[in-house]
Amino acid sequence: MDDRRMTSDGTYVYVLNGNGIKKVTIATGASATLAPTYKFNCIVYGNSTLYAADNAAIYNVDEGTGAATKILNYDAVQDLEVKDADEIIALTGNVLYTLNASTGAITDTLGRDFN
Repeated sequence: MDDRRMTSDGTYVYVLNGNGIKKVTIATGASATLAPTYKFNCIVYGNSTLYAADNAAIYNVDEGTGAATKILNYDAVQDLEVKDADEIIALTGNVLYTLNASTGAITDTLGRDFN
């Protein structure tokens, strides 16, 4: 499985399944579906937050309720990583960006066409 399609917080594994995110309890195997109406491309867990992206935006997904809250409009995100408490690294095409989840500021991290 593609590693950007699953992530873990140590207690749960979160897996993209085409209809939102499947939240699986590691200890028991019990599962629940989060954000069932979304078709996410990638997910990452960091700083006690579950982030997911689709073809139009990056979201904070509440692990308890399953609600997805848009934090940034951003096209064609292929991968996400959490840098620190407020910063998310996003790969779009051949460009890496640093996104500040609190302010919405976007910085071109590695420049254009780094490959």
